[in-house]
Amino acid sequence: MGAPAAGSSRRCCVCTRKRLAIWMGALGALLLAVGIAIDPAVNWLVKMEVKDSVMLTSTSSALYDQWQNPSIPIYMTFFMFNVENPEEVFDHGSPPFVREMGPYVYNELRIKVNVTWNANQTVLTYRQHQTYIFNQEMSGTNTEDDQITTINFGLCGLVGLLYTKGLAVKMAIDGLLQAFPKEKYFMTRPVREILWGYKDPLMSALHLVDNTIDPIIALQQNDSAPDWQFDSKILTGKEDINQVVRYIQWDGFTELPYWGSKYANMINGTDASQFAPDVQDDFIAAVFVDSIYRSAYLLYHSDVSVEGIRLKRFTIDPMLLANSTVNPDNAAFYDFGPSGVLNMSTAAGAPVFASKPHFLDGDEIYRTNVLGLHPVREWHDTNLDIEPITGALMQAAKRLQLNMEIRNDPYIFRTGKTPYAMLPIFYGNESVCITADLAGQFKDQVYTPLIASTAVHWSGIALGSIMLLVCIVLVALLVRERRSGLDLSAYNVNQGEDSALLGKGQTWE
Repeated sequence: MGAPAAGSSRRCCVCTRKRLAIWMGALGALLLAVGIAIDPAVNWLVKMEVKDSVMLTSTSSALYDQWQNPSIPIYMTFFMFNVENPEEVFDHGSPPFVREMGPYVYNELRIKVNVTWNANQTVLTYRQHQTYIFNQEMSGTNTEDDQITTINFGLCGLVGLLYTKGLAVKMAIDGLLQAFPKEKYFMTRPVREILWGYKDPLMSALHLVDNTIDPIIALQQNDSAPDWQFDSKILTGKEDINQVVRYIQWDGFTELPYWGSKYANMINGTDASQFAPDVQDDFIAAVFVDSIYRSAYLLYHSDVSVEGIRLKRFTIDPMLLANSTVNPDNAAFYDFGPSGVLNMSTAAGAPVFASKPHFLDGDEIYRTNVLGLHPVREWHDTNLDIEPITGALMQAAKRLQLNMEIRNDPYIFRTGKTPYAMLPIFYGNESVCITADLAGQFKDQVYTPLIASTAVHWSGIALGSIMLLVCIVLVALLVRERRSGLDLSAYNVNQGEDSALLGKGQTWE
């Protein structure tokens, strides 16, 4: 009676292992399939959600509030260059020696007004109201009343305009200048006037002759009314998400009137606050920089992080600052001198040039002609740190230096012996960094589902693989038993028969 019971138990055990192998295989395959599929599925869903969120098709668009009135603090920090030896420069032709003064920090407020869409929500029209409010706390002991010695902008601009004129014109202007004995080639004025403007005596006199000449000289605009601006238009991304927030018109211009070719006058790129989603290392960040009236291109530099968010850092393409010999495309921008500066004279109506602060990446001649400059890449380069999933700008330092081309003219007495130089006036650092609160919201909305899907992805693959491995082992054991004909119950029966034939105590030899 014992042997059949043992065989039945063994058959039951085999059936249990078969069922276990089937269940383990099915469940393992399911977990493996889920693990493999969930990551790309969630990534796809997140991309679709991001695409919908960055389109600017209505006031209810997720991006609209931050675009229309950013809650992330924006700061504009100015560093002024004080000429320490104006008499030596004027009287003896010594190189100017400058001392950097600052910081002078301003809160920058950007508000878009008069926002409208076209009929199919593909184009958005607006005007931007941009103002600056002095931040005394962040400026420390520096104030807007600090006195800065620099070149006389009006007189320098006039000398620049007369540089190619004939002797008679120059002598006539020199005679006119005798009526303004207080107007020297170098002037001392407070920071607020140098930045935001002052009524220039010489320009005021010329205004009486030609009312198109503005008597106010201002290096920076501090708008108080959107009526001062014209319409700008951007793409909403509805037709092509890769074109989201790209300019098609800026301040009334569909193309600029300042440069020497249609290509140079094109308005390309965004305002740098947002780019197309899914930013890769080969992405070229196209930005229209309104302060220099031209488009710029930034290339991938490195990966960085802020507030636990992974970002891609982009820096200015070196070819942007190259002269026309190195980069023939820059001939249309009139960049014929040594590399490192951008010629803004046509747009500004004065011998104004832009550069990186302290002439970083510029020709050494600029720092030879002006002493006291010491470029440091960490302090003086421009960086845009873009979140690659959404294309949003999360951290930035946009640094730009304004310079004036100074020289003497033997027929204009007021220029003295001033040597030729590219004199830095100031540089600005427009900076922004996402706050901890906004970073937390971003991570909850974007990172959390991705992290969860990644966890499920690898857990599913791991558990599914283990269960399939166990299934394979069980199947292998079952196949092995079947092939060997090993049946424990039959083996026990045969053992009993052998014992009966041999008799008690006997064994096979």
